Amino acid sequence: MKKQVLILSSLSITIFLVSAFSVIQKSSDNEQGVIGIHYLTLNPGIDKEEAENYLKTEWLTLFLETPGINASVGVADRGKSPGDYVMIYTFDSKWTRDHYFPSEGQYGEEIKKVVEKHSLIYDKLFKYFDKQKYSHINYVLLAEAK
Repeated sequence: MKKQVLILSSLSITIFLVSAFSVIQKSSDNEQGVIGIHYLTLNPGIDKEEAENYLKTEWLTLFLETPGINASVGVADRGKSPGDYVMIYTFDSKWTRDHYFPSEGQYGEEIKKVVEKHSLIYDKLFKYFDKQKYSHINYVLLAEAK
């Protein structure tokens, strides 16, 4: 009888711990990611291949030093603006985005250090792309299908 009570108690505690861990796990799994989409238009007279090489071999290297951010670049080949470019930043959470970019137009300390360290790369962006046509938007992820 004592052995059965001990087994039942152990089983109950195990179920409780697994349930509690599952709730904690679900909470952290539900942390919302953020996607930042930045639109770029080539400046007149700029060589397309030179600009693309800059994006691929220089600009993207800035994000090797920023844990929690994945950066991608692309060029439109269909749709509204063929030939325009996009930079897509995927942040693993809102916290990460807010850590690097605390508010609209503001840079966190870590991003400031990256920009300062790589100012030559950073400063070239608007040599290639039209600053007046640059725009961006952030989306908080609601759900994903994998």
